[in-house]
Amino acid sequence: VYREEKSCIKPAVFPKKYCNGLAELALHQLKKLSILNAGRKEIAKHYFQAFEQTDYSLPNKTGSAVYLRFNILTKKADELRFQAKKTGMVLGNWYKNVIDPQGVDLVKAGYIKGSCPQAEKAAAGSLNLPTYPSLTKNQVNQIITFLNSIN
Repeated sequence: VYREEKSCIKPAVFPKKYCNGLAELALHQLKKLSILNAGRKEIAKHYFQAFEQTDYSLPNKTGSAVYLRFNILTKKADELRFQAKKTGMVLGNWYKNVIDPQGVDLVKAGYIKGSCPQAEKAAAGSLNLPTYPSLTKNQVNQIITFLNSIN
C-alpha cells in the first residue's frame, strides 16, 4: 500500500504497464487460475463443514464463491491470532478496520468513526483463515483442530 493511498490519493505509478518479466508471470498465473480457485473452494468447504455447528460467524455460503480469505467473526479474534502465532500458525487480521489498511485517513475517505457501529464491531471480531494454494490438508486440519479446541 502506497502512502498516497492511505490519504485517498491515487499514486502516480498507477496505472502503469508491467515490465515483460512481470507480465509473463501474470499470464502464467492466469493460466492456473481455475486450479488455484478450485483449491481455495475446497479449503473453504472444509472450514464450512468444521465450523457450521460452532459459535463462529461464517461468511455467506455461496457455491460459486472463491474465498481469497475465509473471514470468520468471533469475540476472541485477537486472542486466537495471538495463540495461533505461538504455535506457528498465521491467522490474518485483514478487515480488522472498517476501512483498511490501518492508517487510512478516515476523514479523507469520508468515514466518521462511530457512524457504523455494527461494521466497527464486525471488523473488531474479524479473523481470516488462510486459503492460499499451497496450504496442505494437514495444515487445514491443524487450523480446524486449533479453532475447535478454543471454541
